Amino acid sequence: MQVHELPVTATAFSISFIQFSEINILFDSKEVLVESAKNWAKKYGFFLSLKLSGKEKAILVCIRGSTYSQKRNPSRTIKCNCEFKINARKLACGKWKPSLTNQLHNHRPISGISVPHGRALCEEQKLEVIRLSESLVAPRQIISSLQLNGKVISRDIYNIKAASIREKLSGRTPLQCLLDSLQQNNCFFKSATGSENNLTHLFFAFEEQIEMFRNYSQVILADCTYKTNRYKLPLLHFIGLSAVGKSFSVGFCFLKSETRADYSWALNAFHECFDTYPKVLVTDNEDALISASSQVFPHTSNLLCIWHLNKNVVTNCKDCFPTAQEFDTFLEDWNDVIRSNTELQFDEAWNQMRHKFSEFQRPILYLQNNLIPLKEKFATPWTNLIRHLGTVTTSRAEGLHAQIKRYLVSSREDILSVYNAIKLAVNSQITEIACAVEQQKIVNYSRFGGILSKVRNKISVYALDLLLRQNSLQRPLNDCTGSFSRVYGIPCAHRMDERMHEKLEMEDFCEQWRLFPESPCIDNNQFSAQITRLQNLVEIGGENVARALALKLEEVGENSQLNNPLVLSSIRGRPTGALNRTRRDPSAFEYVEGTTGLKRCSKCGVLGHNARTCTSETDQTLSQSAEGSSRRCGVCGLVGSGHNARTCPSRRQ
Repeated sequence: MQVHELPVTATAFSISFIQFSEINILFDSKEVLVESAKNWAKKYGFFLSLKLSGKEKAILVCIRGSTYSQKRNPSRTIKCNCEFKINARKLACGKWKPSLTNQLHNHRPISGISVPHGRALCEEQKLEVIRLSESLVAPRQIISSLQLNGKVISRDIYNIKAASIREKLSGRTPLQCLLDSLQQNNCFFKSATGSENNLTHLFFAFEEQIEMFRNYSQVILADCTYKTNRYKLPLLHFIGLSAVGKSFSVGFCFLKSETRADYSWALNAFHECFDTYPKVLVTDNEDALISASSQVFPHTSNLLCIWHLNKNVVTNCKDCFPTAQEFDTFLEDWNDVIRSNTELQFDEAWNQMRHKFSEFQRPILYLQNNLIPLKEKFATPWTNLIRHLGTVTTSRAEGLHAQIKRYLVSSREDILSVYNAIKLAVNSQITEIACAVEQQKIVNYSRFGGILSKVRNKISVYALDLLLRQNSLQRPLNDCTGSFSRVYGIPCAHRMDERMHEKLEMEDFCEQWRLFPESPCIDNNQFSAQITRLQNLVEIGGENVARALALKLEEVGENSQLNNPLVLSSIRGRPTGALNRTRRDPSAFEYVEGTTGLKRCSKCGVLGHNARTCTSETDQTLSQSAEGSSRRCGVCGLVGSGHNARTCPSRRQ
């Protein structure tokens, strides 16, 4: 206990019997007596602690009483062997009576703010502190919101939070508490352990996530994020797309590593949870994940993130070009190849590119050996045959990674704390989507009249805006390829022209965009056959079979022997950074581009300074020109192309 010590010459003081007479009365219980005595002592500049508490008696002493033993020998202490004492005993009538045994303090009165006893909060305030702490409110903000400035310090808030956590654990480890919480909240979860019974894998999904995925199971993104827990376990994050265009977390899986076996375990757990396969799975170019998904999800179309592929091109090819302009031309031509409309155009564009950059053999060989064999997973002629809903990058996954980490206090948290943060983030996602869906059911938008009058308030605004944007294309239209309808499940401009005087029906849109999705039929008696079989086994096998089944059932949900994960010495994907931060470390392409640690000016778009210190032209026209010329597209990675991620030609179908 640390306080500001008073001078050695501080004088002693004593409590008179007149002062003690304020509490020298009968009390109904010991608890009331102790609380009244502590409040009384506080008025006179000292604080009491309960030294002995029995059924018939209790002893209260000054917090500065006694001394530490020589074995402990602390470097700092407030104890000064003060002998003040109050005895309390229970009378025959059941009342409690205090008596002043020693009235002398060998120190002068102390300030209440100098010791935790003087800064103690009432039970109502403690409950409010716990509630705010569980909502991830910082201690300094808790102090301000409860108007406790000058009364408590941040350490008091931390102590209340720690006491609350100890109470909730009730002697359990955080991992045991987590698994119990998953069971109580009706979550699906599956775990695996190593040779020493240490946790190696943990997949879990909340009930709300499972229900939402049943409505929106067309496209799933899978991507690992790092620096979320003290054990350095990668967190595999599954992301889905809702009808209103908002992303939501489908499930999470902690992995011990990122091998094919680890990903296969996670994908099998995903299948057990949802009892279905996603129609489209979008990932980055992770060989182990691609291999595992082709094995576990054989009928799922696996697409690769164009953005990550282009960044791999930057990492491996940029240093082969003498100037940045030549590399930008190379990258632009490569993206033109990717955006080809047909397979024949793709082959022609690729042959022209190889001839154009024949003097740069290394970049061409990199594309030839690493990306061309995977062309069916990212190039437009093949991806346009798949209903991927415009999801050709994992940017949605990166956005939800950032959202999850905003709820994490530190990267040194245990698995239970990470779970609690994820739960808050998921609740926020589900609420946002549910609110948007319900609003779009009742809000009438004037732009959705005419042929859309039958589907407004039934089809999401996101889908109808896509349709209007498609219908606004300049006439005359090129020949219809059907790619827009195949990709989005929405009528294209050609179809709209054909039905100029007909109103669109619900059947013209895929189920992904419906605000009133048809709930899948769920068999509530899906385990009835297994239960009947177990009953038959018991009847036939008798007592021995019944005992064996009982032992197996006891093992279900038994978490007392499960140990914490082993701390990984290193993980794939990210270099070592600060121990407690959750922000990702720079990727390889950022080191190649030389953009690590540099901020981009919002005025001219150049790295290395901000708008306040910008020395570019002040003329608005020149500023806008500079900004537009240096803007980088988030999909294809081109600089100065005049478009951004939303208007990128790679997204046009």
